[in-house]
Amino acid sequence: MHAEVIVVGGSVAGSATAIHLARRGHDVLVVDRVSGPREKVCGEGLMPHGVAALARLGLDAAALGQPFQGIRYHAGGYTAQGRFPDGPGYGLRRLALDAAVAALAESTEGVRRQQAMVRRVDGEAGAMRVHTRDGVLRCRAVVGADGLHSKVRKGLGLQRPARGRKRYGLRAHVELAQGVPLPDSVDVFVVDGAELYLTPTGPRQVNVAVLAEDATMRELGTLGEGLWRLARQSDAVASLIEGALPVSEPAATGPLRQEATDVVADGVVLVGDAAGFLDGITGEGMSLTLLSAEIAADVLSSGLRRGRLSARDLAAYRRRRQRATWQLTLITEAILRGIRYRPLARRVVRYLSQHPDRFGQLLTALS
Repeated sequence: MHAEVIVVGGSVAGSATAIHLARRGHDVLVVDRVSGPREKVCGEGLMPHGVAALARLGLDAAALGQPFQGIRYHAGGYTAQGRFPDGPGYGLRRLALDAAVAALAESTEGVRRQQAMVRRVDGEAGAMRVHTRDGVLRCRAVVGADGLHSKVRKGLGLQRPARGRKRYGLRAHVELAQGVPLPDSVDVFVVDGAELYLTPTGPRQVNVAVLAEDATMRELGTLGEGLWRLARQSDAVASLIEGALPVSEPAATGPLRQEATDVVADGVVLVGDAAGFLDGITGEGMSLTLLSAEIAADVLSSGLRRGRLSARDLAAYRRRRQRATWQLTLITEAILRGIRYRPLARRVVRYLSQHPDRFGQLLTALS
């Protein structure tokens, strides 16, 4: 046996789960096709409960990123602002977060790392096989943490056709021109065919992210030109990025919505985006990844110690994950339905601008 647990995917989800498992006394091998940290298309906002989860992992968000105090929505000439009730969120460059979590994993006793391309996962509970280009690795249990288009999820038959229209994410980072004030919130601008997100990620740095419908993407043209054309639909965004210097290449990902029939199978749990992803519209991806890594490690550790690793035994992970995310899932679905009908989106933002207490309640649910 090559390890007690093999984690497929060594980014934030996989490395965080490996750390939590190793701290519970388990021998963990992280298998990843790349040897170091990587960029990812991400809004890069870590909500307050994600900040707390990162602290429990052993990392300080303040040392890695830029604080923001809440979220502002802009639509149809109206602005609604909500502030977090219990401390700030942080804008974190995903590359920096990936590097920090991976470094922590490498320094954690009980965690090893191997570079290999995983082809498939099979076996039975307690005797799993991870097939790579270099051979077969054996373990008692597998964590699928290999991202949005997870091979583990698909190979185990856990992929479900996604409902709804396809949406995509784009992002680039800029350094603001001298004299341009850095936003102290995440700003969301509703424009034709897309939503624009501005997240402060450094003392003068902003992540400019776009969530766009399939039809918008088909008309995009080249990635860089299309991203900045969409961003400049908002006069406020155009003014903010005037004279800014690019600090990363534009990138895109999608379709964003990925659905799983289940997040557990015999001997397997899915963590992070591999467990399915609704949409980036609430900015909760990183926070939920860190939280689900904790839950997965706790449930899997219990199963390993008791020798009970069937899908039925690991179902506690599904239940606890659902309890942790059900409210956010409902909010995400509601926002998606509203945001696609732009007149309704404008009315919602107008209402929230007139009732900031209601917006505060929403942010309490998200934070």
